[in-house]
Amino acid sequence: MAIGRTVTWLAAAVADVEEIVEVIARDSAAAAERFAKAILDRASQLSHSPYLGSVCPHARRARQIIHGNYIIYYSVHRREIRIRAVVHGARLFQSYWLRRKS
Repeated sequence: MAIGRTVTWLAAAVADVEEIVEVIARDSAAAAERFAKAILDRASQLSHSPYLGSVCPHARRARQIIHGNYIIYYSVHRREIRIRAVVHGARLFQSYWLRRKS
């Protein structure tokens, strides 16, 4: 069995998920917990399938996968996958999401 790449979350992407979970938790703590687990599971798929997502139409060096109404932006590197942002799909794309360093 081939060893996958490490999936690394930038602090900014973790903060994105925490913010989304906080909003969902206002209505349902259980739904917020399910969402957080589902996002982590979806991102972990990239370890063995780094090209699972499509090329980001706004930044060719980035990729994106969809989870429900949310988009996970990431970049593929030799030994790791970097999760750069998690945002609601209705938001207008902001290039700084992909430029965040931490």
